Order: sequence, then C-alpha cells, then structure tokens
Amino acid sequence: MVAPSDPADSPSLQQRAWSRYWASGALTSLPEDFQANYDGEIREFWRARCAPLADGAAVLDVCTGNGAVALLLAEALSDLGVGARIVALDRAEIRPELIRQRFPALARHVDSIRFVGGRPFEEAAFEDASQDLVTSQYGIEYCKPDAAAGQCARVLKPGGRLALLTHATDSAMRATMEQELEQYEVLADCGLFQRARDWRAGALDGDRFVRALGEIDAAVRRTSGAAASPLFAYVLGLTGQVGRWTTSQLQAQRKAVIDAVEQLEDGRSRLDQMLGVHRLLASPEQFAGHFEQAGLVLDEHGPLTYRGTHAVGHRFLFSKPGNDVSRG
Repeated sequence: MVAPSDPADSPSLQQRAWSRYWASGALTSLPEDFQANYDGEIREFWRARCAPLADGAAVLDVCTGNGAVALLLAEALSDLGVGARIVALDRAEIRPELIRQRFPALARHVDSIRFVGGRPFEEAAFEDASQDLVTSQYGIEYCKPDAAAGQCARVLKPGGRLALLTHATDSAMRATMEQELEQYEVLADCGLFQRARDWRAGALDGDRFVRALGEIDAAVRRTSGAAASPLFAYVLGLTGQVGRWTTSQLQAQRKAVIDAVEQLEDGRSRLDQMLGVHRLLASPEQFAGHFEQAGLVLDEHGPLTYRGTHAVGHRFLFSKPGNDVSRG
C-alpha cells in the first residue's frame, strides 16, 4: 500500500487516474471482454432491478464511470415503458459524449441520463429520502465504506433499494497486482516520479533531468526480472530514449514526456486503489456490515457468474425499512 504521504495516494491523483481512463472512451471497466456494454448475466441482473419501479422513479447510479450500468437501467426501463429519472455520478471527470460517438445505438439512452462528474459520492448533496433505487457496479467499493453506506441510507426513500455488484476477489489476481505494484515501487525508489515532478515544477533543469533518466535507466536494468516485465520494458523505452536527448529535444517533446510519466503515475494509483478494494472485499459479510450498520437490511448476497462459468462479482441487495416504493 502506498504511504499516505506519497502523492500516488492523493485524492487529486486518484481522481486524475480514473478521469484519464474514462477519457479513453471505454464504456466498461473490462473493455477487452465486452465489445460494447455488459451483457449476459450482468445485463439481466440490472434489468431485474428495474422491474419493481414505477413511473417517476428516481434512480441514482454511483461511481458510474462512463455510465455502463446507468445505460443498462435506461434501456430496461425504456423496454418496460417506465419513465424514470436517472442520475449517473462519478468522482472522475467522465465522458458520456464519447460513448454517444462510439456507440450510436446507445445515444438516445445517453441523452436520457443526467451525468454528474467530478463529484465524490460521499460528498454529493442529494436530498434525503429522494431515491427509489441506488446502484453501483465495480465502484462503490472505492469510496470510504462508512461514508458511502451512510449516504445510501440517507438518500434512499423508505422501502427503497440498493443494488451493488462488487469486484470478485481472486487470490491469483491479487498476487499479480501486488507484484506489479512492487515494480512501481522500484520506479519510485529509483526516483522516476520525484525527478519528473521536480522537472515539471522547474526545480530541475532539462540537463539534470536527462542525466537523471539515464541513471534511472541503468538502475532499472539492474533490477531482477526487468527483462520479463512489460512495465519495466515501457519505462526503459522511455528512459532509454529521453536519456540520450539534448535539452532542446527534451523541450520540444515536453508534453509527450509529461504525458508518459503521468500515465505511469495514474497506473500506479489505480493499481493501489484496486488492491485496497481487494482487501476490503476479502470478507463480503464484513463489507455488507457497513451498510447494515447504516440502517439498511441485507436481503440477498452471493457471487454472480457470467456465462455460467466466470465469476464476475459479488452481488448485494439491500432495502431501507419503511413503506415499499415498488409497484407492489
């Protein structure tokens, strides 16, 4: 885990890391597995959440990214002939206009959703008891659990429902991520991130920055396993090239170098956050306990599989005690 004083753990960097990801135009957090939006059992899970809703229902999708779940909800409600108000919220700066451009078939659903970016859910000022359904997939677990649970309980109407699909914890995946984070820490120990920050701030001139990258290049090459690491290969491509530049060449390529280092910083931050999520979700019952302590009732939980074989997450269904807001 990155130390709290490390800039990689700062809220601004965490926000930038995900803003950059969604600015790529990705709709899901698994773009290599889904050509467009989530389908199969994931899609059906969210469609089922819409069945009890009546006209005029208020739906809030938190940690929405570019709106994958909000779009599944909008599609389902449209098919049911239910007019609902959907708000999609994320801490990152999100880019729904890119989804409209990349997936024209989704454009009408994109236009039916109110997207709110740059707003942490824990701090969002929605009215008390204003939401019939709150949803989140692969997102709310990145929030502060007690604060997020309290927000859910506060904004839900009596009888309202909270539906979550969280990451599926996998020990092999966690081991792989921990190994990669160790490689990022090697880069930090070599001074890559600090030297780049000093150069961007003007505390390190171009000549010294180029020399520093040459030294970092040599240090990384001496690291055990460097030849087999895609991360180290990317860094060595950068340091090997820039370390041979003149100051004028560096100045001419300043934006590209800053962008390359920021991508590394963002990757390190996202990885650190994901490892924190894996630790949080190691006990589903303990995770659910945050929401139960906030006053919600856990109605159902368990794994969700995709195409009957792949564990894609853990589902949690909660309700807020009080009058039922469903169709009945």
